[in-house]
Amino acid sequence: MSSSIALKTGKTEEKVPDKIWNASFISVFIANMLMFMGQQMMNTLVAKYANHLGAAPIIVGLVTSAFAYTALIFKIFAAPAIDTFNKRYILVCAMLVMAASYAGYSFSGSIPVLLASRLLQGAGQAFSATCCLALATDTLPPDRLGTGISYFSVYDYNLAMVSVQGMIDIGEFERVELDNFDSFVTNCLYVFLFQWLVV
Repeated sequence: MSSSIALKTGKTEEKVPDKIWNASFISVFIANMLMFMGQQMMNTLVAKYANHLGAAPIIVGLVTSAFAYTALIFKIFAAPAIDTFNKRYILVCAMLVMAASYAGYSFSGSIPVLLASRLLQGAGQAFSATCCLALATDTLPPDRLGTGISYFSVYDYNLAMVSVQGMIDIGEFERVELDNFDSFVTNCLYVFLFQWLVV
């Protein structure tokens, strides 16, 4: 049995996979999982570091939640861009934007730089999460679309959360004391390098 079936659309034929766990789906699945892992790793550090920089509690909340506001705003532009341009190029660019934000965290010795990096991360996440979902949809067989998206959404996010929790449990993050700027920079550089693995 062939691994894909031909679908006639107008003048061209596109190959549609006949199974959920095909090579393209697995690639998008892993990229999305690693993106969420990097995001969750940063979420645990940002509030503590903003507090370390001497930010008032309301500013700590602003810096922490700025990511979500930017992600929501940029999701409005993500869908038309994904429909218009090549999804793979958009995904690579979005991942590079997130990597740049992680590099920005490394140089954030003040609240404005930390906030700008957080906003940049939200913009990258808006495009990368939406693009991964669209690419996953394109790689699934039409008759198994619901099942495939369920696997993608539930397993991917849970694997990312479990991986971060596992790092915390084995003490990788427990040893991180943000008593100085260097430890935060080191952790941000780890996440930056981790994001480059995705790209």
